[in-house]
Amino acid sequence: MTISCDDIDAEIYYTLDGSFPNEASNYYGYIDQDGVLIAPNPIISINSTTVVRARAISNSSSFLNSFVETNTYF
Repeated sequence: MTISCDDIDAEIYYTLDGSFPNEASNYYGYIDQDGVLIAPNPIISINSTTVVRARAISNSSSFLNSFVETNTYF
């Protein structure tokens, strides 16, 4: 599984237990000023039923953080 985001200058965090993602959650990567995803480990492996929640947190005070996206994978 991979995660993407259209916002620039944002960091993506996710959880695999259904909890609300924040800066203390699993770090996925960031979107640079050119809109390119920079992710150290771009693939998330899921081996059983898992609730994944992800959120982009903006580094700019001009933009709001994203809504939390939630999906369940079997």
